[in-house]
Amino acid sequence: MSILLDLFRLAWAIYWFVGAALLAWVVWRAPKPWQKATGAALVLFVFRFFPVKWGIEDKARREALIARNNAVKAHFEKRCKEDARITIHRVVENVDGVFIMKPRTRATEVQLQDQYWMGDPYGYVRLEGGRPQSLLYDATHDKNGEPRKTVLPGYRYVEAPSPESSNANPTYPYVRWEGREPTHRSYNREEAIPIKALSSRYGIDWDDISTKEDRKYWIAGGRTRVIDLHTKEVIAERIGYWLDREQGGRVGGMSWSNYGNVACPAFVNTRDKTLEFLSQVLLSSKGLGYGK
Repeated sequence: MSILLDLFRLAWAIYWFVGAALLAWVVWRAPKPWQKATGAALVLFVFRFFPVKWGIEDKARREALIARNNAVKAHFEKRCKEDARITIHRVVENVDGVFIMKPRTRATEVQLQDQYWMGDPYGYVRLEGGRPQSLLYDATHDKNGEPRKTVLPGYRYVEAPSPESSNANPTYPYVRWEGREPTHRSYNREEAIPIKALSSRYGIDWDDISTKEDRKYWIAGGRTRVIDLHTKEVIAERIGYWLDREQGGRVGGMSWSNYGNVACPAFVNTRDKTLEFLSQVLLSSKGLGYGK
């Protein structure tokens, strides 16, 4: 930043030096007084015109930026106050596993830079997008890498629709991942097991609920629901909003990534967004749930 500032100052000094030199040349070389006066006035006008013009334009840009920042802040605060919430109708204890009704897919860098990518940036986690079985892993550290006072237990198994259920393997419409004890974040140990029927009583689903107005301000809305698969009852719902504070200007892209953005409701750890919510509703049989 200091180098750019030094270059700007140098360019500005050269600009005024050229103006002064040209003014001196006109006054020195013009043969008649009226020519000297006219030439000097012309040089002064030209060299003063652009700084004034640039100053007006810069002021307009700064005022527009301030107005936009205020609009972004107001819109986000309105969403957080009026719409964001966690609603829990029923808490279930001793849950062994969960069915991921709509597995997330790993977002590309292009998608994470796309202002209108409808992949629920609020609830999206790269790990879960690539490996749904991450819900097997106990969350042991907080967002700063420090050990949690209360560990969020994962589940003994996770189920999902089989990617082959409608094509090569219609007999087995689902897959299951089973954790190995002791569970830990070893992402390559679990293999998907084809199954004919679900063991899970409860499922989790998500939707991107962003509006065009939200996305205009680089705000993304997401809804996650926990559903009783037997009764179709929604037993819990989380609606939240995710703000890209850089407004798409993040160095290196990845505007919808977890780093530096603001969420409401906030997360204890952005690596465990889904597990944090589930641990308030479906208490794992492996241990006490969130906040216990």
